[in-house]
Amino acid sequence: MCDYLNFGANSGWQKNAKNLVEAAEHLYESKTLADILFIVGEEKEELLAHSVILIMRSDVLTKSFTGHFRQEIVTREGKSYQKIEVVDNEPASFRAFLKFLYTDQLDVTSEFVMGVLHAAKKYDVPVLEIRCYEYVQANLSPENVLLIYAQAKGLNEEKIETMCLEMIDFRLEEIALTDGFKEMELELLCEILSRNTLFINEMDLFQMVISWAKAHCELDSREPTSENMRNVLGDALSLIRFPLMSIKEFADFVAHSKLLTNEEVLTIYHYFGNGLKPNFSTTRRFAVPFREKPSGEMIVSRFRNVFSQCECDTSGVSREMFSVDKPLELIGLGVYGSKNGPKKYSCVISSFKTSRKEFSFESDGSSLIFPYYFDTPMEILPDQIYVVVYYTSKDPPSYCGEEGERQITCQTSAGMVTFKFYAATYDGVRHEVEKGHIAKFIFRIKKKP
Repeated sequence: MCDYLNFGANSGWQKNAKNLVEAAEHLYESKTLADILFIVGEEKEELLAHSVILIMRSDVLTKSFTGHFRQEIVTREGKSYQKIEVVDNEPASFRAFLKFLYTDQLDVTSEFVMGVLHAAKKYDVPVLEIRCYEYVQANLSPENVLLIYAQAKGLNEEKIETMCLEMIDFRLEEIALTDGFKEMELELLCEILSRNTLFINEMDLFQMVISWAKAHCELDSREPTSENMRNVLGDALSLIRFPLMSIKEFADFVAHSKLLTNEEVLTIYHYFGNGLKPNFSTTRRFAVPFREKPSGEMIVSRFRNVFSQCECDTSGVSREMFSVDKPLELIGLGVYGSKNGPKKYSCVISSFKTSRKEFSFESDGSSLIFPYYFDTPMEILPDQIYVVVYYTSKDPPSYCGEEGERQITCQTSAGMVTFKFYAATYDGVRHEVEKGHIAKFIFRIKKKP
């Protein structure tokens, strides 16, 4: 098929190759004595390769041009090649796939790494599969996560889908600032809004959706009026959980935006006033009992539901007790905020044996759960009882949790950690596990010295 003695201008290049990889890289770049022609993608771009390299790297490719599977012979510029059509990949990703077969170098970007992974799985090159997974894990960011997630879904790559969804849950505010967010399809927006595990308050989510709607109105050359934005949003608008907002947020921003009909606005006000269930979901976000952020920050959520129509405790004092079975660092708390307007809080965390931490903060009334991060972490030792005493004014009334868990076991990257919660008595008042003001414990595993 090929004239193996005709090296032409490339004669003698072998003397400069220090090893087999450099020699193979020269073949990849020069296409000297190539005998396979790949026709790739809708563009039908032609890429040359050497059967000897393919035979060394992929049994699947070997079978595609040997024995009963020998391909059609085509001629280009007087040279003959076996032709192999690749219809399920794009030239950029297939070019990177071929380069890896020659050189063991993974030369990709986030735009087409999933295409390389698809080729690696299709042609059974497991070492390249691993490299692609490692690349995604190391390079996943708010700027590319939506693109990679969409591609992973199309290829049924559940491992990468899960990786992407975790970033979407915890870093949606950053993602919303990217071009990828503004350009994503309505179907993906609806999927995101349907998630219970988004770590974001509903008011911020609403503002992100407004930003998306304005961007799509501009793409369609339409004015971003309330009517046009509602049409662009379609079903996405119904997935925003307006009942989770404060009444002030809803009145100042949502009702004022004119995105909802008068009837929809009225049903939300009825919910705030007398608890009548609206057509919008009242299920709180991040409802799973435990999540671990990519940064190592972990969050335990105590309650299954939120008590929003009256105060849990009219005294303004709440007392809660907990213990853990592994040493960890408590780095913050998620505290239920007030139903209307700002509110000041004071808190003391102490154990019967050692540590004590006091702090004060103020929520602005804009979110259901107000995250407070300590200036310095608090060391929590195993098998000790810690008491959280929470002080605040009776007015305005606060949200609180109900259906509290007595025990939550977390599977962390450093092993299992179990939180236990206990009833406590303060000034003759018994504070049960089932209700409380501390919604979340934010912690990380204590590193060994």
